[in-house]
Amino acid sequence: MTITLDDIRARESRHVLQTYKRQPVAFARGKGSWLYDVNGREYLDLVSGIGVTSLGHAHPGLAAAIAEQASTLLHTSNLYFHPFQAEAAARLSALSGLARTFFCNSGTEANEACLKFARRYWHTKGVAGRTGFVAIKGGFAGRTMGALSVTWDEHYRKPFEPLLPGVRFAVDAYINFARTRPWQEAVTASLTEMFAPEIHKERLANWPEHYPWIDAEGYGYFRKRLKEARRDVEFALRFTLDHYTTREQQERALEILQFKLDVLWSMLDAMTVNYGIGQHRLIQA
Repeated sequence: MTITLDDIRARESRHVLQTYKRQPVAFARGKGSWLYDVNGREYLDLVSGIGVTSLGHAHPGLAAAIAEQASTLLHTSNLYFHPFQAEAAARLSALSGLARTFFCNSGTEANEACLKFARRYWHTKGVAGRTGFVAIKGGFAGRTMGALSVTWDEHYRKPFEPLLPGVRFAVDAYINFARTRPWQEAVTASLTEMFAPEIHKERLANWPEHYPWIDAEGYGYFRKRLKEARRDVEFALRFTLDHYTTREQQERALEILQFKLDVLWSMLDAMTVNYGIGQHRLIQA
């Protein structure tokens, strides 16, 4: 009996939760980069199962390896050891340059793990209160609760709120903020530079020792900023005090500064985790 697309759709509508909007096609088999629907029509597959079938469909070597393993031992559990998990992890380490692998079943699980790793990292460092997350505007992290919390589109998030607290969609958000918000708010955001003159002094004192390969002229921008930063922040402070006079306006000013600090913390977190710099200051903060 030939199964049609209409037969498949009718059965799914009765027995499968309708969580995905599917395209009106039902695939029956594949070969290499090609897919074939139930009517025998041929399609060039540029999606590859959203990156899953990277070796192509019905790859003979992969099919043989899966069939052989399925006839030997298909599944145990992470409660026990077996020979191939460590072998696969060692291969991934060699290819990626990273020490260890966390195995999971989907992208959303991988992102859930990253959220937990971030929380765990600060917990093991003894740093309290570092529980927020900075997510990328426009990003899609997945459909589970944690991953959904750092997914940008409200179309996905809204029906399941409240989600994880403390999520800020920053990174390129500061550029967007400076471009779209009133110029008065951009001036207030610059108050995070209040201590910049002292920071620049420290940088100029230490960089030649740590970065001897930088030409002396390369420090010109920071030497110039010693005066400019002080001037700029003094103007911003006077402007903010004059402009934000009501309770509502002052609370908005605090929101602006919190947003800017979230962006700066996200940058510092990334440098700390990747390069191991500034850790003593983070713990003191």
